[in-house]
Amino acid sequence: MDRRERFERNPGICLGSGMGHRPAYAHPGEFLARLWALFGPPGHVGDGGFDYALRDRVSGLAFNAYSAASGPAYGVNPVDRAAIGPVLEAFDRLLTQTMPADCTIEYESEASGPYRVGSLSGRPFEGPLPAELVRLLQTLEETRHREAGHHDVSNAPSDASGDNPWTTMADLGRLVSVWRQTPPEECAAVEARARAVAAALLEATMESAARIADCPVATPFRESFAEAGLDELRTLADSPLLEMSGPGRQSLARRIADLAARFRS
Repeated sequence: MDRRERFERNPGICLGSGMGHRPAYAHPGEFLARLWALFGPPGHVGDGGFDYALRDRVSGLAFNAYSAASGPAYGVNPVDRAAIGPVLEAFDRLLTQTMPADCTIEYESEASGPYRVGSLSGRPFEGPLPAELVRLLQTLEETRHREAGHHDVSNAPSDASGDNPWTTMADLGRLVSVWRQTPPEECAAVEARARAVAAALLEATMESAARIADCPVATPFRESFAEAGLDELRTLADSPLLEMSGPGRQSLARRIADLAARFRS
């Protein structure tokens, strides 16, 4: 039997450690990357780490490969401790022969708050994430997901949060502010995620503002956005968080100019 075929997932709870055998890899990022290459994402993420419930097809014995506050470990059923040693040694050899995958997980650590573990191009990493920025991103992502799930433009009132450019623009402003206050080295850990959220908020603002601009009835809400909202939108569009290539920025400027013309018409 091929070594890769010898071990399989075995959904279950973490069996706990308490034996002397530790994995060959002490860094949780390296341990995760090799497990990920073999089995994909972990079955459980949280409680300060990750967990894979596994089974040896040859012996029938089950064990858990996991990482928690004390680092990578193997969890075994106490009744199997006498027999599990050779199984875990074979599993360690399999890990050593496995190329690490690019991967990352995030979870909440009691000691450090938001925490990240993973590997990129064969280099493992771990460390705390910028807590305030991560929590804001999570809140904004959940809000956008919730609104996308039940937003109906035809029935939404003009001041509904999903169709109100002031609301999404305020969210974008909060994100830009927290981003500026977060040290650059910490921003780097969530840069792609933050830029994606910022771009989505900008697009939502543009779309809802366009609907209001095209409304044939003049309202105080429409007039207030035409007077002050567009200026704020231009300022936010110049944020480093929304950095674009030359053509991209020119296209955005043209879209905002077109939006202003629609408000004036």
